[in-house]
Amino acid sequence: AETAAPSGYTLPPRTQLEAYFDQLGLGRSLLVLGSAGTGKTTALLELAQVTLHRAELDADSPMPVILNLSSWSSGRKSSYSKNKVNDRANSDVGQPLDQWLLQSLYSYYQVPQPQAQAWLQSGALTLLLDGLDEVAAERFADCIYAINQFHQNYNQVEIVVCSRQNLYLSTCQKIDQYLNLQAALLIQPLSSSQIENYCASLGPMGESLRLTLSSDRQLSEIVDTPLMLNIIALSAEDDTLPALINDANVSTNNRRYRLLNTYVNRMLLRRTRRQKRSRRTAAETISGLRYLAQQLEKSNQSIFQLEAVQPYWLDRRNRVLIYPLA
Repeated sequence: AETAAPSGYTLPPRTQLEAYFDQLGLGRSLLVLGSAGTGKTTALLELAQVTLHRAELDADSPMPVILNLSSWSSGRKSSYSKNKVNDRANSDVGQPLDQWLLQSLYSYYQVPQPQAQAWLQSGALTLLLDGLDEVAAERFADCIYAINQFHQNYNQVEIVVCSRQNLYLSTCQKIDQYLNLQAALLIQPLSSSQIENYCASLGPMGESLRLTLSSDRQLSEIVDTPLMLNIIALSAEDDTLPALINDANVSTNNRRYRLLNTYVNRMLLRRTRRQKRSRRTAAETISGLRYLAQQLEKSNQSIFQLEAVQPYWLDRRNRVLIYPLA
């Protein structure tokens, strides 16, 4: 997707995140904004890959670390007030970001805390923090404050933070507090030419999809991100696209819901074909994933780790009894 720099100018097409990040110099810090599905996490992963390759070639280059801010917690509801900005430094605003980083580096990467602390102090890490928008609303102001404090205390550490654009801007405007990072970059929705080029790459099926999108404005508005464009291409493969086109009573939200359902069913079908035999039906798999997602949300987590499963996640007594053995 096209990107826009903080001053409002549009960067050249196909500009990679690492290219813009490199321009910021040493100790660089960047906020990456965009709508859901525009590719923020994908861009972050690509930046991690490039940074990791550099670290492998040069021992003095910082190592990338990807973490999700959804697990950060202030430990209390925010007492933020516009009239008390100067008091926050003297108040309990929850877990400092450096402490959370030390815990997360040990939990996800098994890095001993003394080693992690040394890396932070020497600027040996590039922190790639995803999911700022996944922080609970009542903790958001404290999380912004924690990131700003960390950046002030560890200004030699490179940092990139990703968030959904609308949520970040509306919330920061409400609390009158923003991230104090070096620059911000906005990943824009796909342009019509980018969508047409993608359709052209799909051959005859893509041409049919292009004609459909050009004649259906509502549907074209749904697929202005790489995620949804890929999903609608899968719908075209399954011949479920006509059902979304011919029914004039289908709302935008219902169309989006149907597209997502098509994607889920497609992925489950692919899994079943690979395994040939599946112990669970598609409905059972979806039910299990839904339950797991609910437990992750309750625990302020977005990444599943088997070792992080808690006994209270288990809904049956016999499973709780087996838990210590596992």
